[in-house]
Amino acid sequence: KVLKSTIYKNTEELFIRPTNDKTEYEVRIATLTEFHLNIIQEWHQQFAVDVNITNSFPKEYFESAISLSRVFFLYSIKDEIPVSCVMCRGETDKSIRISMVYTPEKYRQKGFAKIVVGFVVNHFLQKKEMILLLADQEKQGVNHLYQSLGFKKVGEQEIYKI
Repeated sequence: KVLKSTIYKNTEELFIRPTNDKTEYEVRIATLTEFHLNIIQEWHQQFAVDVNITNSFPKEYFESAISLSRVFFLYSIKDEIPVSCVMCRGETDKSIRISMVYTPEKYRQKGFAKIVVGFVVNHFLQKKEMILLLADQEKQGVNHLYQSLGFKKVGEQEIYKI
C-alpha cells in the first residue's frame, strides 16, 4: 500500500476573520494535565484511523509535545471543552511542521480547524520562517483547507507499507 502526501509550506501570516459564532471559541496551548494528555492521545489515535496510518506513539511523545508548547486546542468557551486541535513536531531553527490537525466528527464542517491552524501559523511565524505540513492527496477537503489558508505545494511524498 502507498500513502501519497502533498508537502505544503506557508511563509505568510494569516488573517482569520471570526464569524459571530466563532467568537465563542478560543485557542489554548495545552497544559501537562491528565485531561489534555488523554485527549491528545485519543484524538491522535482517531487521526491515525482517519488518515490510515498505523504508527503508535508512547505517552512520553505526547508529554514532550505538550511540555514544549506544541499542542493547541480550540475550546468552546461556553462548554469549556476542546473541539479541535493542532500538534506540531519536526522543528528546526527556521521551520516547524504541523504533524496533526484533528477535529472530532461531531464538530467537523464548522471552520474550527481553520481557526486553530490559522492561530498556530501566526504564532510560529513570529519565530520561524515557514510552517510545513503533509496532507493526504486523496483528502480533497483537507487539501482545499490548507490551500485556502495560503499553504503552497512544494513537493510530494510517497510512503510504502511493506
